[in-house]
Amino acid sequence: LAGPPLVARKKLTKLAKAYSIPENVFDPIDSFFDSLGHYDMKNVPLILDLASARGIAYYTGIIFDIENPRIKIGRSIGGGGRYDGLIEALGGKKSLPAMGFALNLEQVANLLPKDYDLDLEETPAKILVTAQETAMSEAVATAERLRAQGFFAEIDLECKDDASAAKYAKQRDIQTIMRVGQDGQVNEQFI
Repeated sequence: LAGPPLVARKKLTKLAKAYSIPENVFDPIDSFFDSLGHYDMKNVPLILDLASARGIAYYTGIIFDIENPRIKIGRSIGGGGRYDGLIEALGGKKSLPAMGFALNLEQVANLLPKDYDLDLEETPAKILVTAQETAMSEAVATAERLRAQGFFAEIDLECKDDASAAKYAKQRDIQTIMRVGQDGQVNEQFI
């Protein structure tokens, strides 16, 4: 069962009805694609593939691949997924929710133009963009504008309070926090 998300989701609904599977089982899938809706991904072909699997047992939720059609063999340039419980399995004191990915840098480098210069004269400023959950679209838009201007912008998806966001920013060597309100108003705080 694979295809564009809306098409595959409709097929999944029919299948669920045929086998009396409760619809709420698919809430994580719906939530994931709702979250992607905050980003401008109109030209990014997304495929929902419910048969996709990895040979690594620590994944506990969604997995994904990042592909590029310019790569002739093995189109994947990276992939990852959700792996709650991995830290504890590796000897950590408690189970933590986590998600991550890895890129195949050789594949990525092969996609760069031959004259691409990897030397950066100056490291761009790091900015943490925070917002209440109801203002996440505005936070994403703010981060994308900052990235287009050459800044490193990270979005706080956990909607941390001010003190937690400041602590997190310090741990990550982020110098600026931008808090986005529902009205789009941005308040800037330097750490």
